[in-house]
Amino acid sequence: MSSVVVTRGVLPTISTLEQTLDKIKSLYEVKFGHSFAEEAAEKDGMEFIVTRGSPPSMSVLEQTLGEIKSMYEEKFGHSITEEVVEKDGIKFILTHGALPSISSLEQALEEIKSMYEEQFGHSVAEDVVEKDGIEFSITRGLPPS
Repeated sequence: MSSVVVTRGVLPTISTLEQTLDKIKSLYEVKFGHSFAEEAAEKDGMEFIVTRGSPPSMSVLEQTLGEIKSMYEEKFGHSITEEVVEKDGIKFILTHGALPSISSLEQALEEIKSMYEEQFGHSVAEDVVEKDGIEFSITRGLPPS
């Protein structure tokens, strides 16, 4: 025996039906942790969300990518475009992707010069030489103006 739904009174408007549908979608998402248009799938120990229907917008994809990059950086201590390599006890950060700008290279150089000066007590452009018990500071580069 099939059931028949009988509605008495005024039929609901399209906007009322859409609001009811939105409420049902929200309840589904709260109960299952994903929208009804998505399906949770697991393969090789990784959980995937399979989305059915229209593809996500570019802004949603960019936002998701940004979140993933942040999680990677939080976990590994460097960005996804960088690789940490250690050779002879020295750690190097290899950056993949776009070349750094001149200003960022100049900034990095100034930071290294500052660290050198802190470590050795004089600038990179100076050599401290001792001869006959006298310390000389030899400066290389342009003469003072």
